[in-house]
Amino acid sequence: MTTSLKKIIGLIGLAVSLNAAEIYATFNVEAEQKAKLAFDAGGITQSVNYDVSNNVKKGNVLASLQNADMKASLNIAKTALKYAKKD
Repeated sequence: MTTSLKKIIGLIGLAVSLNAAEIYATFNVEAEQKAKLAFDAGGITQSVNYDVSNNVKKGNVLASLQNADMKASLNIAKTALKYAKKD
C-alpha cells in the first residue's frame, strides 16, 4: 500500500472517529513508474484504449492513429511495384 493511500485512509478514519461532518484534504499523487510514449508517425487519434487509472502491460496498444492516408500510399506503392516488375 502506498504512503499516500495510507495517509488518506488515516484521515478518513480520523474523521469518522471524530464524527466530522465534512473533511477536506489536499495532496499530490505521483506514479510509481513513468514511461515516455511516442507514435511512429504523426496523425489524428482514432482510439484511446486505456484510461488514466488502468493497468497496462508491455505490448498493449494504448492508442491508435487514423491511417487511411498511409493505407492509400501503400496501395499506390504496391501497384507501382507490380507494374515495375512487368517491365
